[in-house]
Amino acid sequence: MTENALDWRDFADELSAKQFAELTGLEGEDPSAGHYAGVLAAARRFARHNLLNTIYRGVALPDEATACHAWENDGGVVQRYFIGRVWRTTGGEVSIRGYQQADGTVTDRHIVVTVSAEPVSAAAVRDRAWAEMAAADELDRPSQPASLGDCREPSSRRTGPWA
Repeated sequence: MTENALDWRDFADELSAKQFAELTGLEGEDPSAGHYAGVLAAARRFARHNLLNTIYRGVALPDEATACHAWENDGGVVQRYFIGRVWRTTGGEVSIRGYQQADGTVTDRHIVVTVSAEPVSAAAVRDRAWAEMAAADELDRPSQPASLGDCREPSSRRTGPWA
């Protein structure tokens, strides 16, 4: 990677076509030096992101992963955030999420509950409570790597009885 680059286009070989197009669009928005420094910084981030995802492409996904984020280097710790099973309920959802380390181990699995600000019925609350219990039961089970390769970027894909 070209850390001493002064022009974001020095990273062209390390960028995807989509990233290159995005930076080209940003470049034309504001001719100021501060803005251009931001475009250069974005090119560096894209190049680091692409390098990490190439290096760790073969790390097996956790068996529960339905989607994952890109590999990140967080203070020397290479990891990616993943989304496991998701239960959709009226007025919210419950999901298992966690981090996968570069060696394939899974750490910090946890449950995320999102709820709507809209009023919900007692039945909807019971439905969400059931989903939370099901998620707690699943969280108690250990996670294991399953398959090699890339995983899907987070999206609206959902799993579970409410999908």
